Amino acid sequence: MLNICFTADHELFFGRNYVSEEEVLIQPTYRLIEVLEQYNIPLCLMTDVCSISRYQELAVASPYVALIEAQLRTAIARGHDVQLHIHSHWVSSSYADGQWQFDYTKYRLHSLGFGVDSLGQRIIEAGKQYLVNLLQPVDANYACVAFRAGGWCLQPEADFMTGLASTGISIDTTVFPGGYRKNSDQFFDFRHLPSTPNWWIDPHQGLEIAADKSPGCIFEVTIGAYNFGPLLPLRKLILKPARMRSQAKVPHANGISMDGLYQQGKVAKVTEKLSNFLSQPILFTFDGACHEVMLFIVDYYLSKYDCQNRDIYISLIGHPKGLNETSLAEIAKFCATVSDVYRESVQFIRLRDIPQRT
Repeated sequence: MLNICFTADHELFFGRNYVSEEEVLIQPTYRLIEVLEQYNIPLCLMTDVCSISRYQELAVASPYVALIEAQLRTAIARGHDVQLHIHSHWVSSSYADGQWQFDYTKYRLHSLGFGVDSLGQRIIEAGKQYLVNLLQPVDANYACVAFRAGGWCLQPEADFMTGLASTGISIDTTVFPGGYRKNSDQFFDFRHLPSTPNWWIDPHQGLEIAADKSPGCIFEVTIGAYNFGPLLPLRKLILKPARMRSQAKVPHANGISMDGLYQQGKVAKVTEKLSNFLSQPILFTFDGACHEVMLFIVDYYLSKYDCQNRDIYISLIGHPKGLNETSLAEIAKFCATVSDVYRESVQFIRLRDIPQRT
């Protein structure tokens, strides 16, 4: 069976937020939940816990904390999932005149250190405990077992994943095959992974080696991706008309990412765009949703892996802050097709249920 975890990075924009936090994040997340519930699909909110703690620490005059905590409780009460997502730049970001000033030098959790009594380790432990304290009163069986690194910045992974495992985190869902990025604030390199969507990671051997299951190891649930060498650009060209159709007449966003703040010359922009087209994988994502692309990824995994005789686990990723009515309609088409056509070979599950199955 192909098991899909429908995950959403539950976070604000890290460049500028043009409207209230409720409009940026809370409202579109509820709309996404409503769409998924029509098809009995659980949503896993990968919640940016550092944003919540920073709003509390600085006593920002905003209903954000109350709203997001209410949303998390509601999600759990309705059978969805909430797991740990950390954007560490919040720890030294400041707030003035109604806007956040983000400190991207702390964007990678590595900048805060790992090990006993390090700030990075304390953030992991506090984030997990926060979710447990908030959500176990709603569902006594709730467990925080899964993690996604902010900006996919997981490497170098030895100390990072040792710290995760020491808190009882047993699942990572950061990695997407073929992904690569390196700049002053962000780094990940997922080009040399085991040839399987799932494997056990021994922190000391690294994520590029499939280890045996043992204490301290973490189970990788990769984000779905198509990265088939020379056919990648051709496949992107084939899918482009569907992407363009789904993204036509999309309203302006409610914010911009940190990338949107960078000023690039025309040559640099063209070079980066060409490089991404030639080498970056097609991601299993509902960002800029196009149901044809999402279904293509499902077909790819069903054909490539022996899903009839073993369980395969992948994540579908996206960001509620980027949703609009067009993308919600595309998500609904995807869910309807999977529920109708693929019901014998595909199911949607929660991340928190995977440890019982592996």
